[in-house]
Amino acid sequence: MSAAWNDWERLRKDPEADPIEVLMAISAFQKYFAAIEKEAVNVARSQGRTWHEIGAALGRSRQAIWQRAASRVDESKAADWEALGQLLEDSWATSAGVRHKIGMSPP
Repeated sequence: MSAAWNDWERLRKDPEADPIEVLMAISAFQKYFAAIEKEAVNVARSQGRTWHEIGAALGRSRQAIWQRAASRVDESKAADWEALGQLLEDSWATSAGVRHKIGMSPP
């Protein structure tokens, strides 16, 4: 991450910095801090901290923090369902292929 900070310092001091390069640097930091925030929220919750406490620490409402955390869980579940769907498809294809090879009709 020190390279990112060095790049940021270079951009910050350059009065003619390319705005696209600045935006790319900002995006990298946003992703980095979002990952840290997510982990800190998980740790705080595992320690029994309330959504209200977490929201106050971040300067946001407990509802906003809870909704953000809930949407991450939904995204995770969606990825799990996609992976399960792919496994079922693969299993079905394998089953159909085996049945075909031994002369059985497909299921």
